[in-house]
Amino acid sequence: MGPKTAPNGGFTAQLIQPVVGDDGKKEASIDVLSDSDEPKLDEKGASEGSVPTITPDEAAYFAFASLAPSLTKKDFPMNADKLTSLLVKHALPGQMVDFKATAFKKVGKFLADLKKRGVVKTKDQKGIVLLVGVDLLSPQFKTLLQSLNEARKSLAALDDGKKEKDGGLESPKELKIEEVFRFPPSLATVFGTDAVLPLTSLEDIVTKWCTDQGLFVDEGITVNDELCQLFFKKVPADKKKDVGELTSRDVLLERVREKLQQYHKVIAPGKKEEIRKGLPTAVSIVQEERQGGRKHVTKVQGMESFGIAGDDLAKIAQVRFNASASVTALPSKHASGVEVSIQGAVADNLRKYLVEEMKLPPAMIKVKM
Repeated sequence: MGPKTAPNGGFTAQLIQPVVGDDGKKEASIDVLSDSDEPKLDEKGASEGSVPTITPDEAAYFAFASLAPSLTKKDFPMNADKLTSLLVKHALPGQMVDFKATAFKKVGKFLADLKKRGVVKTKDQKGIVLLVGVDLLSPQFKTLLQSLNEARKSLAALDDGKKEKDGGLESPKELKIEEVFRFPPSLATVFGTDAVLPLTSLEDIVTKWCTDQGLFVDEGITVNDELCQLFFKKVPADKKKDVGELTSRDVLLERVREKLQQYHKVIAPGKKEEIRKGLPTAVSIVQEERQGGRKHVTKVQGMESFGIAGDDLAKIAQVRFNASASVTALPSKHASGVEVSIQGAVADNLRKYLVEEMKLPPAMIKVKM
C-alpha cells in the first residue's frame, strides 16, 4: 500500500467500542475516521474525477479494515479459511479479494505482514497460523481506516458520476429474472411489432388493435377475417368461431397467449440486460464422491441462465471456499454452456452463497449429493 502517514487534519475520531483480542486483558477503543473533504487514496491514488486504482493488495487491506471492527472475542481464534470467507464479504463494491493475485499469495503471509505492522496477533497451532486478536488502536490500523474511507469516497463519487451519465438510472442491486414474450411472425405482421415485451404489454397491443379496427361491441369482440384465421379456425370444434360471431376479450387473449414465444430477461448488477429464449434453466449442483468417499468434487452447470460466467464462478469458489476450480466446455451443437468443477464438498455452501449473495431464486437451484 506504500508508506503509511498519520491521519490528516480532515479526519476526526469517534469512540465506538472496545478492542477485541484473545485474552481479554487489553481494553481500548476503535477510532472510526470520518470522510475527508479532500479525498486522497494513497501515494498512487486517484485525484478527484479520475478512476481510483485499487491493487489486489489494497483490496485485501481494505476488506480487513472493513471487517475488523465487527469482530468480537468469540470470533477468535480464526483460521485462514474463515478469514478469507469474511474478507470476501467485506470487499469494497466492485472489488474482489483474491490472495493469489496479491504479493502475499497466501492468507498466512498476509497475516504475517499485518502482525509485523502491529495490527494483529497470531499464533501457530501445529503448523497452522491462527488469527487471535486485532489491535484497533495501532497507528497502522488507524491509517488503514483512513485509506479505506478515502477509497469508499472515491468509489462513491465515481458511482455518482456514472449515474449522472446514465441519466440518473441506478443499476439493480440484485439479480432479477423477468418473463417476457414475443409475437410469432404471423401475429407480428398483424399487430405491428416483433418486440420482446412483458405479457401485459402484448395484451394491451392486441386490445388497442381491436379498438382501432372497431371490433368492440357491448356484448364482446366481433371476430373479423384476420382474427378468425389466426385464432379460431384450426382449433377444436367447441372453440371455433366464424367471421361475424362474437368472442370475449378474455377468450381472445387466451388464444393469443397460446401462440406467444417465451423468453426471459436477466437483469444482473453491473451488467447489461440479457434476453434469452425460453424459460431459465435451473442451476445444477452435483456433489460426487471420489476415492471411496475420502475426497469430493462439486460440479455446477446452468449458471449462465442467470448472467454468471463460468470463469467468474470458478474464481469466486477459489476465494470463497479456498478450493481449486476448473471450467470445462460442455459438448453441445447449439449451446455454449460450461461446467465448473470445484474440489471439495461445497454443495450446500455454494447453494447458500448463490441464494444469499447472488440473489438467485431458491427454486431455480437443484442440488444432488
